[in-house]
Amino acid sequence: MQPITSQPQPNFPSSLLTNQTQRNPKEITIDLADGSTYLFPFVPTVTTFQRHPGSAKGLIAMSDDFDEPLEDFSEYM
Repeated sequence: MQPITSQPQPNFPSSLLTNQTQRNPKEITIDLADGSTYLFPFVPTVTTFQRHPGSAKGLIAMSDDFDEPLEDFSEYM
């Protein structure tokens, strides 16, 4: 099994998850509804650079008609 990071794992059976406790900062225990227990090392997400507000300015562009209704949905309006 892959260790759980601070990002959600899409393939983890969250419907079976009944209890998640963090016993210490280095490991996470997960108890499933079927009675099995898993112990995972906690791997924090590491950022290698300092983030600054507005640093992505000019990288994303939206069209002028972004807020206009789509033709595909005209029959529902």
